Amino acid sequence: MWTQIASQITQVTGQPFEGKERRSVSGGCINQATAFSDGLRTFFVKFNEAVNVAMFEAEAMGLNEIDKTRTIRVPRPVCWGTESGSSYLVLEWLELGPSNAQAWEAMGKQLAGMHRVTSNHGFGWHQQNTIGATPQVNSWKSDWAEFFSEHRIGYQLNLAKRRGAHSLHLGVGVFDGMMAYWNHDHYYVHRQTAHLDRLRNGAIQMGLRFSWSNEDLQSGVLALLDQVPTDNYYIRPIVYRSGPQLNFNDAMPVDVAILGVRTVRDVDKPLTCHISQFERVSGRAIPITWKICGTYVNSYLARRAAETSGFNDALMLDQEGRITEATAANLFLLQKDTVVTPALTPNIFPGITRSLLLEVAQSLGIAVVERDIWPQELGNFDGAFLAATMMELKPLASVHPYQYDSSNHPIFRCFLKEFQEITHQ
Repeated sequence: MWTQIASQITQVTGQPFEGKERRSVSGGCINQATAFSDGLRTFFVKFNEAVNVAMFEAEAMGLNEIDKTRTIRVPRPVCWGTESGSSYLVLEWLELGPSNAQAWEAMGKQLAGMHRVTSNHGFGWHQQNTIGATPQVNSWKSDWAEFFSEHRIGYQLNLAKRRGAHSLHLGVGVFDGMMAYWNHDHYYVHRQTAHLDRLRNGAIQMGLRFSWSNEDLQSGVLALLDQVPTDNYYIRPIVYRSGPQLNFNDAMPVDVAILGVRTVRDVDKPLTCHISQFERVSGRAIPITWKICGTYVNSYLARRAAETSGFNDALMLDQEGRITEATAANLFLLQKDTVVTPALTPNIFPGITRSLLLEVAQSLGIAVVERDIWPQELGNFDGAFLAATMMELKPLASVHPYQYDSSNHPIFRCFLKEFQEITHQ
Protein backbone atom coordinates (compact mmCIF):
# COMPACT_ATOMS: atom_id res chain seq x y z
CA MET A 1 0.00 0.00 0.00
CA TRP A 2 2.74 2.46 0.91
CA THR A 3 4.54 1.99 -2.39
CA GLN A 4 1.31 2.84 -4.22
CA ILE A 5 0.75 5.92 -2.06
CA ALA A 6 4.34 7.10 -2.63
CA SER A 7 3.92 6.63 -6.36
CA GLN A 8 0.72 8.67 -6.39
CA ILE A 9 2.34 11.47 -4.38
CA THR A 10 5.15 11.57 -6.96
CA GLN A 11 2.64 11.73 -9.81
CA VAL A 12 0.48 14.48 -8.25
CA THR A 13 3.29 16.72 -6.98
CA GLY A 14 5.62 16.21 -9.95
CA GLN A 15 8.52 15.59 -7.58
CA PRO A 16 10.04 12.19 -6.75
CA PHE A 17 8.96 10.82 -3.41
CA GLU A 18 10.23 7.59 -1.93
CA GLY A 19 8.68 7.30 1.47
CA LYS A 20 10.98 5.49 3.83
CA GLU A 21 9.95 6.72 7.25
CA ARG A 22 6.59 6.16 8.83
CA ARG A 23 5.46 6.97 12.36
CA SER A 24 2.06 6.79 13.91
CA VAL A 25 0.44 10.12 14.82
CA SER A 26 -2.87 11.19 16.26
CA GLY A 27 -5.61 11.33 13.63
CA GLY A 28 -8.84 11.40 15.57
CA CYS A 29 -11.03 8.59 16.85
CA ILE A 30 -12.16 6.95 13.60
CA ASN A 31 -9.03 6.87 11.41
CA GLN A 32 -5.48 5.68 11.76
CA ALA A 33 -2.89 8.29 10.84
CA THR A 34 0.77 8.23 9.84
CA ALA A 35 3.51 10.76 9.17
CA PHE A 36 5.01 9.59 5.86
CA SER A 37 8.44 11.03 4.99
CA ASP A 38 11.42 10.59 2.66
CA GLY A 39 13.66 12.75 4.82
CA LEU A 40 12.96 15.91 2.79
CA ARG A 41 9.20 16.08 2.66
CA THR A 42 6.55 14.79 5.07
CA PHE A 43 2.90 14.06 4.41
CA PHE A 44 0.00 13.35 6.71
CA VAL A 45 -1.76 10.12 5.70
CA LYS A 46 -5.09 8.97 7.12
CA PHE A 47 -6.49 5.56 6.30
CA ASN A 48 -9.62 3.56 6.98
CA GLU A 49 -11.53 0.69 5.38
CA ALA A 50 -11.88 0.81 1.59
CA VAL A 51 -15.66 1.33 1.80
CA ASN A 52 -15.02 4.74 3.40
CA VAL A 53 -13.15 6.27 0.47
CA ALA A 54 -16.10 8.61 -0.25
CA MET A 55 -15.64 10.07 3.23
CA PHE A 56 -12.04 10.97 2.38
CA GLU A 57 -12.98 12.33 -1.03
CA ALA A 58 -15.58 14.65 0.53
CA GLU A 59 -13.08 15.74 3.18
CA ALA A 60 -10.55 16.61 0.48
CA MET A 61 -13.15 18.59 -1.44
CA GLY A 62 -14.15 20.41 1.73
CA LEU A 63 -10.56 21.35 2.55
CA ASN A 64 -10.13 22.71 -0.97
CA GLU A 65 -13.26 24.83 -0.55
CA ILE A 66 -12.00 26.22 2.76
CA ASP A 67 -8.61 26.97 1.19
CA LYS A 68 -10.31 28.97 -1.57
CA THR A 69 -11.75 31.37 0.99
CA ARG A 70 -8.20 32.53 1.87
CA THR A 71 -9.31 33.11 5.44
CA ILE A 72 -7.70 30.28 7.44
CA ARG A 73 -4.77 27.96 6.80
CA VAL A 74 -5.75 24.32 6.32
CA PRO A 75 -3.72 21.35 5.06
CA ARG A 76 -4.08 21.05 1.30
CA PRO A 77 -5.16 17.64 0.00
CA VAL A 78 -2.61 15.81 -2.15
CA CYS A 79 -4.37 12.61 -3.21
CA TRP A 80 -6.74 9.90 -2.07
CA GLY A 81 -7.87 6.46 -3.16
CA THR A 82 -7.98 2.79 -2.20
CA GLU A 83 -5.29 0.15 -2.00
CA SER A 84 -5.05 -3.33 -0.45
CA GLY A 85 -8.48 -3.14 1.20
CA SER A 86 -7.93 0.31 2.70
CA SER A 87 -8.87 3.85 1.76
CA TYR A 88 -6.45 6.70 2.31
CA LEU A 89 -6.18 10.46 2.22
CA VAL A 90 -2.83 12.21 1.85
CA LEU A 91 -2.59 15.77 3.16
CA GLU A 92 0.09 18.40 3.31
CA TRP A 93 2.04 18.22 6.57
CA LEU A 94 1.73 21.37 8.67
CA GLU A 95 4.04 22.08 11.57
CA LEU A 96 1.95 23.51 14.36
CA GLY A 97 3.01 26.66 16.16
CA PRO A 98 2.78 27.38 19.88
CA SER A 99 -0.61 27.10 21.57
CA ASN A 100 -1.18 30.38 23.36
CA ALA A 101 -3.85 33.04 23.80
CA GLN A 102 -2.70 35.01 20.76
CA ALA A 103 -2.82 31.93 18.53
CA TRP A 104 -6.32 31.00 19.68
CA GLU A 105 -7.52 34.57 19.18
CA ALA A 106 -6.11 34.61 15.65
CA MET A 107 -7.74 31.29 14.87
CA GLY A 108 -11.09 32.54 16.16
CA LYS A 109 -10.91 35.59 13.94
CA GLN A 110 -9.95 33.48 10.94
CA LEU A 111 -12.86 31.08 11.55
CA ALA A 112 -15.22 34.06 11.79
CA GLY A 113 -13.85 35.32 8.49
CA MET A 114 -14.44 31.95 6.88
CA HIS A 115 -18.06 31.92 8.05
CA ARG A 116 -18.65 35.31 6.48
CA VAL A 117 -18.03 33.81 3.04
CA THR A 118 -21.40 33.41 1.29
CA SER A 119 -22.75 31.56 -1.71
CA ASN A 120 -25.31 32.55 -4.33
CA HIS A 121 -26.94 29.17 -3.77
CA GLY A 122 -27.87 29.91 -0.16
CA PHE A 123 -26.82 27.72 2.74
CA GLY A 124 -25.41 24.25 2.15
CA TRP A 125 -22.97 22.60 -0.22
CA HIS A 126 -23.09 20.62 -3.45
CA GLN A 127 -21.54 17.57 -1.77
CA GLN A 128 -22.79 15.46 1.13
CA ASN A 129 -20.02 14.68 3.60
CA THR A 130 -19.50 13.35 7.12
CA ILE A 131 -18.91 14.59 10.63
CA GLY A 132 -16.57 11.94 11.92
CA ALA A 133 -18.01 8.83 10.32
CA THR A 134 -21.60 10.09 10.54
CA PRO A 135 -23.23 11.16 7.27
CA GLN A 136 -23.94 14.88 7.07
CA VAL A 137 -26.64 16.27 4.75
CA ASN A 138 -25.77 19.54 2.99
CA SER A 139 -28.72 20.08 0.64
CA TRP A 140 -29.17 23.75 -0.20
CA LYS A 141 -31.57 25.89 1.82
CA SER A 142 -32.35 29.56 1.31
CA ASP A 143 -32.66 30.15 5.06
CA TRP A 144 -29.82 29.58 7.54
CA ALA A 145 -32.11 28.65 10.44
CA GLU A 146 -33.93 26.10 8.31
CA PHE A 147 -30.63 24.59 7.14
CA PHE A 148 -29.22 24.36 10.67
CA SER A 149 -32.41 23.02 12.25
CA GLU A 150 -33.05 20.39 9.55
CA HIS A 151 -29.57 19.33 8.44
CA ARG A 152 -27.61 19.79 11.64
CA ILE A 153 -29.49 19.77 14.96
CA GLY A 154 -32.62 18.01 13.70
CA TYR A 155 -30.62 15.43 11.73
CA GLN A 156 -28.43 14.61 14.73
CA LEU A 157 -31.46 14.33 17.02
CA ASN A 158 -33.11 11.92 14.60
CA LEU A 159 -29.93 9.85 14.40
CA ALA A 160 -29.80 9.70 18.18
CA LYS A 161 -33.39 8.48 18.28
CA ARG A 162 -32.76 5.81 15.65
CA ARG A 163 -29.46 4.58 17.02
CA GLY A 164 -30.31 3.86 20.58
CA ALA A 165 -30.30 7.07 22.59
CA HIS A 166 -30.15 6.33 26.30
CA SER A 167 -33.21 8.46 27.02
CA LEU A 168 -35.14 6.81 24.18
CA HIS A 169 -34.55 3.32 25.54
CA LEU A 170 -35.21 4.05 29.20
CA GLY A 171 -37.41 7.17 29.11
CA VAL A 172 -34.78 8.93 31.21
CA GLY A 173 -35.53 12.51 30.30
CA VAL A 174 -37.42 15.47 31.72
CA PHE A 175 -39.53 17.95 29.78
CA ASP A 176 -41.84 20.87 30.28
CA GLY A 177 -44.23 22.78 28.09
CA MET A 178 -45.22 26.42 27.86
CA MET A 179 -47.35 28.48 25.53
CA ALA A 180 -45.94 31.31 23.44
CA TYR A 181 -48.92 33.40 22.37
CA TRP A 182 -48.62 35.80 19.44
CA ASN A 183 -50.56 38.86 20.61
CA HIS A 184 -50.85 41.27 17.68
CA ASP A 185 -47.23 42.47 17.59
CA HIS A 186 -45.37 40.53 20.29
CA TYR A 187 -45.03 37.16 21.98
CA TYR A 188 -46.35 36.53 25.46
CA VAL A 189 -44.76 33.39 26.95
CA HIS A 190 -47.16 32.32 29.67
CA ARG A 191 -45.57 31.77 33.12
CA GLN A 192 -42.21 31.04 31.57
CA THR A 193 -40.19 31.24 34.78
CA ALA A 194 -42.44 28.79 36.60
CA HIS A 195 -42.13 26.30 33.74
CA LEU A 196 -38.34 26.60 33.56
CA ASP A 197 -38.00 26.29 37.33
CA ARG A 198 -40.04 23.10 37.19
CA LEU A 199 -37.91 21.78 34.31
CA ARG A 200 -34.71 22.44 36.24
CA ASN A 201 -36.02 20.86 39.44
CA GLY A 202 -37.08 17.70 37.63
CA ALA A 203 -33.74 17.49 35.83
CA ILE A 204 -31.79 17.87 39.08
CA GLN A 205 -33.90 15.21 40.78
CA MET A 206 -33.22 12.86 37.86
CA GLY A 207 -29.47 13.49 37.89
CA LEU A 208 -29.69 15.39 34.59
CA ARG A 209 -27.92 18.57 35.64
CA PHE A 210 -27.26 21.10 32.89
CA SER A 211 -25.29 24.33 32.90
CA TRP A 212 -27.73 26.71 31.19
CA SER A 213 -29.43 29.28 33.39
CA ASN A 214 -33.09 30.23 33.07
CA GLU A 215 -31.92 33.35 31.24
CA ASP A 216 -30.03 31.17 28.75
CA LEU A 217 -33.12 29.03 28.17
CA GLN A 218 -35.32 32.10 27.78
CA SER A 219 -32.87 33.43 25.20
CA GLY A 220 -33.11 30.09 23.41
CA VAL A 221 -36.91 30.30 23.35
CA LEU A 222 -36.77 33.83 21.96
CA ALA A 223 -34.19 32.83 19.36
CA LEU A 224 -36.45 29.97 18.25
CA LEU A 225 -39.49 32.23 18.02
CA ASP A 226 -37.46 34.77 16.06
CA GLN A 227 -36.78 32.17 13.36
CA VAL A 228 -40.29 30.78 12.83
CA PRO A 229 -43.41 32.36 11.30
CA THR A 230 -45.41 34.38 13.80
CA ASP A 231 -48.10 32.18 15.31
CA ASN A 232 -49.05 30.55 18.60
CA TYR A 233 -46.58 27.88 19.68
CA TYR A 234 -46.38 25.18 22.28
CA ILE A 235 -42.75 25.34 23.41
CA ARG A 236 -41.22 22.16 24.78
CA PRO A 237 -37.79 22.22 26.41
CA ILE A 238 -36.50 18.71 27.01
CA VAL A 239 -33.48 17.48 28.97
CA TYR A 240 -32.13 14.09 27.97
CA ARG A 241 -29.12 11.90 27.30
CA SER A 242 -28.60 11.21 23.60
CA GLY A 243 -25.62 8.88 23.97
CA PRO A 244 -26.24 5.30 22.78
CA GLN A 245 -25.61 3.59 26.14
CA LEU A 246 -27.98 1.15 27.74
CA ASN A 247 -26.49 1.42 31.21
CA PHE A 248 -26.13 4.78 32.89
CA ASN A 249 -24.06 6.92 35.19
CA ASP A 250 -24.31 10.57 36.13
CA ALA A 251 -21.15 11.41 34.18
CA MET A 252 -22.88 10.79 30.85
CA PRO A 253 -23.42 14.00 28.82
CA VAL A 254 -26.76 15.78 29.21
CA ASP A 255 -28.40 17.53 26.27
CA VAL A 256 -31.10 20.20 26.18
CA ALA A 257 -33.31 20.89 23.17
CA ILE A 258 -36.16 23.36 22.72
CA LEU A 259 -38.92 22.46 20.28
CA GLY A 260 -41.78 24.60 19.04
CA VAL A 261 -45.06 23.26 17.67
CA ARG A 262 -47.77 25.43 16.16
CA THR A 263 -51.04 25.18 18.01
CA VAL A 264 -54.44 26.85 18.18
CA ARG A 265 -55.73 28.89 21.09
CA ASP A 266 -59.08 29.85 22.62
CA VAL A 267 -60.90 26.72 21.41
CA ASP A 268 -63.51 25.77 23.99
CA LYS A 269 -65.28 22.98 22.13
CA PRO A 270 -66.62 20.50 24.72
CA LEU A 271 -64.83 17.19 25.22
CA THR A 272 -66.09 13.77 26.24
CA CYS A 273 -64.39 11.52 28.79
CA HIS A 274 -64.70 8.15 30.42
CA ILE A 275 -63.05 6.48 33.39
CA SER A 276 -59.88 4.86 32.17
CA GLN A 277 -59.14 1.19 32.51
CA PHE A 278 -55.51 2.20 33.12
CA GLU A 279 -54.69 3.12 36.69
CA ARG A 280 -52.70 6.29 37.33
CA VAL A 281 -49.07 5.39 37.95
CA SER A 282 -48.17 5.81 41.60
CA GLY A 283 -46.23 8.94 42.46
CA ARG A 284 -44.38 6.86 45.02
CA ALA A 285 -43.09 4.66 42.22
CA ILE A 286 -42.30 7.43 39.72
CA PRO A 287 -42.54 11.01 41.06
CA ILE A 288 -45.29 12.70 39.07
CA THR A 289 -44.06 16.25 39.71
CA TRP A 290 -40.73 15.73 37.89
CA LYS A 291 -42.35 15.38 34.43
CA ILE A 292 -40.23 12.36 33.53
CA CYS A 293 -40.57 11.36 29.89
CA GLY A 294 -41.19 7.68 30.60
CA THR A 295 -44.05 8.47 32.98
CA TYR A 296 -46.17 9.68 30.10
CA VAL A 297 -46.49 6.20 28.64
CA ASN A 298 -49.20 5.88 31.29
CA SER A 299 -51.02 8.89 29.81
CA TYR A 300 -50.48 7.64 26.27
CA LEU A 301 -52.11 4.29 27.02
CA ALA A 302 -55.10 5.91 28.72
CA ARG A 303 -55.61 8.53 25.96
CA ARG A 304 -55.25 5.95 23.19
CA ALA A 305 -57.78 3.62 24.82
CA ALA A 306 -60.21 6.54 25.28
CA GLU A 307 -59.98 7.61 21.65
CA THR A 308 -60.37 4.01 20.48
CA SER A 309 -63.59 3.85 22.50
CA GLY A 310 -64.92 7.07 20.97
CA PHE A 311 -64.00 9.55 23.74
CA ASN A 312 -61.66 12.52 23.64
CA ASP A 313 -59.91 11.86 26.93
CA ALA A 314 -60.00 9.80 30.11
CA LEU A 315 -60.05 10.34 33.85
CA MET A 316 -57.58 8.13 35.69
CA LEU A 317 -58.02 6.61 39.13
CA ASP A 318 -55.31 6.02 41.71
CA GLN A 319 -54.62 2.79 43.59
CA GLU A 320 -57.42 3.55 46.03
CA GLY A 321 -59.97 4.27 43.32
CA ARG A 322 -59.97 8.08 43.69
CA ILE A 323 -60.14 10.34 40.64
CA THR A 324 -56.77 11.96 39.99
CA GLU A 325 -56.79 13.83 36.68
CA ALA A 326 -57.15 13.41 32.92
CA THR A 327 -54.30 12.05 30.84
CA ALA A 328 -52.51 15.42 30.68
CA ALA A 329 -54.79 17.92 32.44
CA ASN A 330 -56.18 18.72 35.85
CA LEU A 331 -59.88 18.26 36.57
CA PHE A 332 -62.28 20.86 37.93
CA LEU A 333 -65.89 20.01 38.84
CA LEU A 334 -68.69 22.56 39.18
CA GLN A 335 -71.37 22.34 41.85
CA LYS A 336 -73.68 25.38 41.89
CA ASP A 337 -71.41 28.29 42.90
CA THR A 338 -68.52 26.10 44.10
CA VAL A 339 -65.54 24.57 42.35
CA VAL A 340 -64.39 21.13 43.48
CA THR A 341 -61.02 19.74 42.41
CA PRO A 342 -59.05 16.68 43.56
CA ALA A 343 -56.76 17.45 46.50
CA LEU A 344 -53.13 17.10 45.60
CA THR A 345 -51.54 13.76 46.41
CA PRO A 346 -48.30 12.20 45.11
CA ASN A 347 -50.44 10.79 42.27
CA ILE A 348 -51.74 14.15 40.98
CA PHE A 349 -49.71 16.60 38.94
CA PRO A 350 -49.73 20.14 40.38
CA GLY A 351 -50.26 21.93 37.08
CA ILE A 352 -49.26 25.54 36.58
CA THR A 353 -52.63 26.25 34.96
CA ARG A 354 -54.30 24.62 37.97
CA SER A 355 -52.39 26.97 40.25
CA LEU A 356 -53.36 29.98 38.13
CA LEU A 357 -57.06 29.09 38.31
CA LEU A 358 -56.91 28.76 42.09
CA GLU A 359 -55.43 32.27 42.20
CA VAL A 360 -58.21 33.54 39.92
CA ALA A 361 -60.86 31.91 42.10
CA GLN A 362 -59.43 33.53 45.21
CA SER A 363 -59.30 36.96 43.57
CA LEU A 364 -62.93 36.68 42.43
CA GLY A 365 -64.26 35.18 45.64
CA ILE A 366 -65.20 31.85 44.04
CA ALA A 367 -65.35 29.04 46.61
CA VAL A 368 -62.94 26.18 45.91
CA VAL A 369 -62.95 22.84 47.68
CA GLU A 370 -59.95 20.53 47.32
CA ARG A 371 -60.82 17.01 48.42
CA ASP A 372 -60.86 13.36 47.41
CA ILE A 373 -63.36 12.69 44.62
CA TRP A 374 -64.76 9.27 43.77
CA PRO A 375 -66.26 8.10 40.44
CA GLN A 376 -69.70 7.50 41.93
CA GLU A 377 -69.95 11.21 42.78
CA LEU A 378 -69.77 12.42 39.19
CA GLY A 379 -73.54 12.48 38.80
CA ASN A 380 -73.81 15.08 41.59
CA PHE A 381 -72.06 17.87 39.66
CA ASP A 382 -73.47 20.46 37.26
CA GLY A 383 -70.43 20.61 35.04
CA ALA A 384 -66.72 19.94 34.68
CA PHE A 385 -63.71 21.16 32.76
CA LEU A 386 -60.06 20.29 32.18
CA ALA A 387 -57.14 22.69 32.48
CA ALA A 388 -53.59 22.39 31.17
CA THR A 389 -50.95 24.46 29.38
CA MET A 390 -51.57 23.43 25.78
CA MET A 391 -55.19 22.37 26.29
CA GLU A 392 -55.98 25.63 28.10
CA LEU A 393 -59.53 25.32 29.51
CA LYS A 394 -61.83 22.73 27.93
CA PRO A 395 -65.42 22.14 29.11
CA LEU A 396 -66.59 18.55 29.45
CA ALA A 397 -69.84 17.54 27.78
CA SER A 398 -69.75 14.23 29.59
CA VAL A 399 -67.87 11.84 31.79
CA HIS A 400 -69.53 8.62 30.75
CA PRO A 401 -72.34 8.05 31.55
CA TYR A 402 -72.99 11.52 33.05
CA GLN A 403 -73.91 14.49 30.81
CA TYR A 404 -73.06 18.15 31.54
CA ASP A 405 -73.76 21.57 30.08
CA SER A 406 -70.35 22.80 31.20
CA SER A 407 -69.87 25.30 28.35
CA ASN A 408 -72.71 27.47 29.64
CA HIS A 409 -71.99 27.17 33.33
CA PRO A 410 -71.40 30.70 34.70
CA ILE A 411 -68.33 29.71 36.73
CA PHE A 412 -66.68 28.10 33.70
CA ARG A 413 -67.46 31.18 31.58
CA CYS A 414 -65.94 33.36 34.29
CA PHE A 415 -62.75 31.30 34.47
CA LEU A 416 -62.47 31.25 30.67
CA LYS A 417 -62.85 35.03 30.44
CA GLU A 418 -60.16 35.66 33.07
CA PHE A 419 -57.80 33.13 31.52
CA GLN A 420 -58.09 34.64 28.06
CA GLU A 421 -57.53 38.14 29.40
CA ILE A 422 -54.30 36.95 30.99
CA THR A 423 -53.02 35.13 27.92
CA HIS A 424 -53.92 37.95 25.53
CA GLN A 425 -51.79 40.54 27.33
